[in-house]
Amino acid sequence: PFNGPYLTRCMASVSKRVHCISRLAEGLLCRSFTTSLLLSRHPGITYPHKVSMKWAIERVNDPTQYTIDPLRLVRTGGRGPDGHTQLKHRTTGLHMPFIMVDYNRSRQMETKTVHEEVILKIVKNWWRDPLLALVASGEVKRWIIATSKMKEGDIIRSHWEIPNITVLPAEGDAYPIGALPVGTQVCLLELRPGDGATFCRAAGTSATVIRRGACVHDLETLRQRQSDLLSAGGLGDEFTCSVQVSSTRREIRLLPTCVVVVGQVSNEHHDKEKYRKFGEKNWHGIKQRSGLYQKKTGRFGRKIHPVEPVLDCTEELPPPALIQAKFTLPDIPEFIRQHEREVYSDLLQIRRPRIRPVPGPNNALPHTLAPFTWRHN
Repeated sequence: PFNGPYLTRCMASVSKRVHCISRLAEGLLCRSFTTSLLLSRHPGITYPHKVSMKWAIERVNDPTQYTIDPLRLVRTGGRGPDGHTQLKHRTTGLHMPFIMVDYNRSRQMETKTVHEEVILKIVKNWWRDPLLALVASGEVKRWIIATSKMKEGDIIRSHWEIPNITVLPAEGDAYPIGALPVGTQVCLLELRPGDGATFCRAAGTSATVIRRGACVHDLETLRQRQSDLLSAGGLGDEFTCSVQVSSTRREIRLLPTCVVVVGQVSNEHHDKEKYRKFGEKNWHGIKQRSGLYQKKTGRFGRKIHPVEPVLDCTEELPPPALIQAKFTLPDIPEFIRQHEREVYSDLLQIRRPRIRPVPGPNNALPHTLAPFTWRHN
């Protein structure tokens, strides 16, 4: 039954958030007023990505400094910055080195020149499923995701031009998606121009170009359409391209200036690999879920889910909330509230520019690297 003290505790945990007035103001305000006892544990805080370890990595390694040296992997054991378990099936794993990978192959779009790089070697990293390729151009070296047909000594190129007639793509080269013909197999998709690859990065993944607009080569008209207020509803199909992911059959609508890599991500037979012993999952940081495996019966059936709707990446991102107020109980000391702000601020997603590889220690052109040693901060 609802007695007096219980009702008082319920009403004391009211969290209010005020958002900017926009087209979605009514829906935002309806979702912003909540009443629950759970809010007293984390008042006014939501986890944007539940298992993100960015907060732990940035405390150990400087995110603005790129290096090709192997780094010590930062492990959280499935816990967040507040010490609470966020993923119970995550453990530490072996002390194996971690390699920083550069996913951005669209920097040639700014310089308007074809960027060439030579592949020095292709290796397998313990913490990543696809193979990694060490490439060099001038005095700069970096690690990238290798495709299935890359070989040591090959020269890969990153192109920038979108001609009226489609190009003849080469395996491992990067092109704007507007320059590729329909039916080309691509990977390492860039959803927003200049943001780097964020899709089809796992081992063996790929997508297929299924549609190319008739006016994708006319970039001047495309910029005018994007800046025109009348085109707030979205661009027409003549100025965009579409790809279909091979694994999920989902369609993605992209701008023609988004850079993709031709081919399939390496280690395409990763799904057929099996663990050899019981403790091998623990080596990779996976904690066991149950004991003896028991055969499933008919009540464990699965339905066939429909294909997800089209992912449209051509529209402008909605502006974030301009005002976000957080109300806490007055009897909570100030140092506790300050500690909560510092802890949960690490979970907020901050959009930072991509790391640019620059010459540094052990980052020059010699073919042999220094012997592996742990870097002590």
